[in-house]
Amino acid sequence: MNWLEEKMRTIGDWTSVTFPEQTAVGKLCHLREEIGELIEAIAAGERDNIAVEYADCQILLLDVARALGMSPAEVDAAIDGKMEVNMKRKWSQPDLNGICRHID
Repeated sequence: MNWLEEKMRTIGDWTSVTFPEQTAVGKLCHLREEIGELIEAIAAGERDNIAVEYADCQILLLDVARALGMSPAEVDAAIDGKMEVNMKRKWSQPDLNGICRHID
């Protein structure tokens, strides 16, 4: 079992018991809140808290994939496929919010 399979299994085993009625959309709404907390931790330079908030985001994102029925292999393939697309694109300079967007 690779690290992604192990993480998704561990997260899924826990969340399916702890939050049995939470939907994928509910998990994404929670993720939105956690991303805000991660941004705040980064802005405050709270190094220890950054790692914790990042972990919260990663846990929720992997649990969304599981809740949508994606296997670890599908998640891995989707990431690889999207990176292949992204690496072929041209990208803008950061906008006022620091966002770089593809321009092709």
